[in-house]
Amino acid sequence: ALGAEVPARLRDTPVWLVEQVEQAPHHDALVNLGDDLVPGFESFDKVIEIVPDDEASRQAARRRWKHYAERGYALKRHEAKAPS
Repeated sequence: ALGAEVPARLRDTPVWLVEQVEQAPHHDALVNLGDDLVPGFESFDKVIEIVPDDEASRQAARRRWKHYAERGYALKRHEAKAPS
């Protein structure tokens, strides 16, 4: 069934896939799947970084983390590993 894997409380939560932040109709949360800082990330209430396990992606994530930290953003790290 459609949405069977999605918790009921999230089934009606809109997700917008856009190439530029100006195209996003809401600025609650930004999910960054890329290696670069997203221009305009400051307009979002929350930025979520998804970091793959390869070394190049981890290095890029460390640079973004440093960028955020140097500007005084409150940072929180969450480790999520795929089950083996």
